[in-house]
Amino acid sequence: MNHLTTTSHQPGTVLQGILGENATLEPFNAVPQSQQFIALGSSNRLRWLLPAHPDARYFMESWAPQGFLRGLAWRGVCKVHHHQLSRLLPGCSAIGVSGVDIHEWTHQLFGGDQQGLPAIYVGTEGPRRKAVVGLVNKFGCEQVAKLAIGEEAATAIRTETNGLQTAQHLLGERIPRLIGYDSTKHRSVQSFIHQPLCFSPWGQAHTEVLNLLQTEETASLRSQMSELHDAAKPEEHQLIERFLSRCPSPVLERPLKLNRVHGDFIPWNLKVGSDPTSPLSVIDWEYYRPRGLPLSDFAFFTYFTLDFLSAQKIPSNPRFLKSINERSIVEFAIRSGLTPPDLPWVLVGALIENALARRQAGHEIGNAVVSGLLSRAAGLLNYLEFSTG
Repeated sequence: MNHLTTTSHQPGTVLQGILGENATLEPFNAVPQSQQFIALGSSNRLRWLLPAHPDARYFMESWAPQGFLRGLAWRGVCKVHHHQLSRLLPGCSAIGVSGVDIHEWTHQLFGGDQQGLPAIYVGTEGPRRKAVVGLVNKFGCEQVAKLAIGEEAATAIRTETNGLQTAQHLLGERIPRLIGYDSTKHRSVQSFIHQPLCFSPWGQAHTEVLNLLQTEETASLRSQMSELHDAAKPEEHQLIERFLSRCPSPVLERPLKLNRVHGDFIPWNLKVGSDPTSPLSVIDWEYYRPRGLPLSDFAFFTYFTLDFLSAQKIPSNPRFLKSINERSIVEFAIRSGLTPPDLPWVLVGALIENALARRQAGHEIGNAVVSGLLSRAAGLLNYLEFSTG
């Protein structure tokens, strides 16, 4: 018997951290089917540990990589695994695991009388790295557990727990139902939402989520930006000070309603039913904030879809600003206490707010998302200064 190694993308200390330090690698056919797994990796890193059973596809299909071609390839992988042929795919490893009873491990993780096998997704390397475990059986995937791996992942899971508890009475079945949270073992269990991801442009369904997350607390744009300045690093002060000196005083002083902020409002965290009138469901609340600018989630969605996913064709500042002309957003902004001319300035403030929130959550200033948000905010501020004289 060999302890799990870290060569290539094969399970290593990461998987021992998930399954237990006694987990041991065995030949695939030397263990019962419940102990058989398919290891899938990318860039020589383990990303999936899947039970060698077709039911795993119910959890696999809930995930999608960024990019059309990658998404197409992943759907092919899901079909291959469903037909139990994934061992034939390049880069896949068929492994057996001993030293831990998978059924008992699954029972302890999910509790109750839940039946099924664990399909494990291993997050991107970094301090917030987590394992996401889907409990799959012939009926689909009913529950999902999140386990901390990185040193800051426990904070992310605790933040999501707080977000789900707060948003449950506001959004109901539109978000996962929190089933359990263990602050000692840094893990949570929540229900699984059986809907496909929503890649539609921003529309009424997106804005309806913002409406439901609106608070009764009011604050001025100036006070919000001043709070950000106090928490910012020296290299971020200049942009905030420039914003406060250039933004028209009526916009800075106008009272506006604050919003609860999801913090990672992107297509990969949004789901919708087949009915065009279905409400939007929202998952992954690990960047939740109890208060923020009313356009924060809209700003992050717009940055992510227009800038981050379009590295080769980043839109101009005028085109970026056109996004705030979407009818439901204008109506939401008015309900928040804003006037249409305020929107470009509040959008810039929201981009800065998102960048600093990401950095405070553990991302460094050099992080691509943080630097991208700050760069877009600076570019829009330049454009607004020029266009308003």
